[in-house]
Amino acid sequence: MPEDGMDSEHRFAFLVHPRGFNDIYLTFPFTRFLPKWLVRKVFLLIGPMVVGKVYGLKTSDGKTAKGEIITVPMTARDMLENRELAAREVEGCIRLAEKRGARMVGLGSLTSVVVGGGVDVVGKFKTKITNGNALTVFMAYQGIRAVCEKKGIDMKTAQFAIVGASGSTGSGISKMLIRDGGARSELIMIGRTPSHLESLSNEMQEFFPDAKVKITNDMTETIHADVVIVATSAEGAILKAENLKKNAVVYDVTQPQNVTRSIMDGRPDLLVVDGAITKLPEGVGYTVNMGLVKGESFSCMAETMLLGLEKYPEDFCIGRVTMEKIDTISILAESYGFKPAPLRSWGKII
Repeated sequence: MPEDGMDSEHRFAFLVHPRGFNDIYLTFPFTRFLPKWLVRKVFLLIGPMVVGKVYGLKTSDGKTAKGEIITVPMTARDMLENRELAAREVEGCIRLAEKRGARMVGLGSLTSVVVGGGVDVVGKFKTKITNGNALTVFMAYQGIRAVCEKKGIDMKTAQFAIVGASGSTGSGISKMLIRDGGARSELIMIGRTPSHLESLSNEMQEFFPDAKVKITNDMTETIHADVVIVATSAEGAILKAENLKKNAVVYDVTQPQNVTRSIMDGRPDLLVVDGAITKLPEGVGYTVNMGLVKGESFSCMAETMLLGLEKYPEDFCIGRVTMEKIDTISILAESYGFKPAPLRSWGKII
């Protein structure tokens, strides 16, 4: 029996972390009156904690799926600066989730990055793991299709650039653009590690022999793209307005976001889209303020909900996402009524 006395075969947990101190202030308002060094110290002493619940989820046979949201007591910046400590805290969160009866644990945002997309924690716990990237890729691709249609961009002839292309999400979107989008123009794949890019390029050529790809670590290459997809775990702003084509669309999949409002200064022609958001079925929600519209969720969290509903018996999306997992989760999303959210820019409907 779980620690809280509530048993459910459809029980899951989702791991989050504060994007910055503003997130901490939203959840714990009293902390805004304390020095940041003290908040950091107290949070680490407290350790992993349950900060919210998911409600309204019903299986196809009417059972209730119970979900909890557990936070790593570190901000995004702190996690990237001390990945070893962050990884230990993530493991602590998974241990807590398991103790409370979770059958599936979803890794949100940087909680996935610091444990190798889940690779480093698989097999250490009885609970199963997913990094949420399969649904994130699927919903991102649907959003890219929608914004291209809205802007009159022909996906077959448009120039796409993917920043963070060799990562799990970036590589998945790259493959979907070729397989389902029919992109014929050269796909610009930008990343920091040449060997990872080379590996992805070889993989792309193996599965899609006719695909035209260019790999580079030069961020200025975004100047050639009609649509720039940002899918990297780098901290802070990485795009510069001077490296963006006139009337370019920037589709930002990242959390914390890697595109800041300042990119719009003097560039009203640009469109920045909040990427990979899922619209939840009517009546489904959660009790934590994640900065989204009510009834919408980050897709990594929505993936965990779906796997909880299905009582999925194995680890799901681990490391780099596969097309098989993307297709599997897309079918589940459709069957349970999880849909792409309306297009938004900085939270406002486009």
